[in-house]
Amino acid sequence: MKDIKLKRTDDGSFDIDTDTGDEILLEGEDALRQRLEIMLAHIGGEWYLDTGAGGISFEFLGGKLRDLSIAKRILREAIEADKEVLRVSRIDASLDNKTRVLSIYFECSTIYGDYSQGVKI
Repeated sequence: MKDIKLKRTDDGSFDIDTDTGDEILLEGEDALRQRLEIMLAHIGGEWYLDTGAGGISFEFLGGKLRDLSIAKRILREAIEADKEVLRVSRIDASLDNKTRVLSIYFECSTIYGDYSQGVKI
């Protein structure tokens, strides 16, 4: 699968990377790495567990989350949903309640081999 190379902007969103003057196409492991980074950033900006509403609601994952096992389950399912990810073998998450930053580290097997990534959302 090919994807256009994106870069993270100052506001945390993603835009086409035009630093070289041309659009760059990513494929293989590079495209997978970018998809996972964007997917994790997207989830981090939208999900939290709202026990008052009886389930998962859209907002910030770290906003009201008290049980990191729920966050890890959501993230594992999202990562494993990519058709090029075979399985997640490890996922760690820690939440800084003061800054509301969720740090994630995961290891997975992909069709390209073993892969690991750490991100903050």
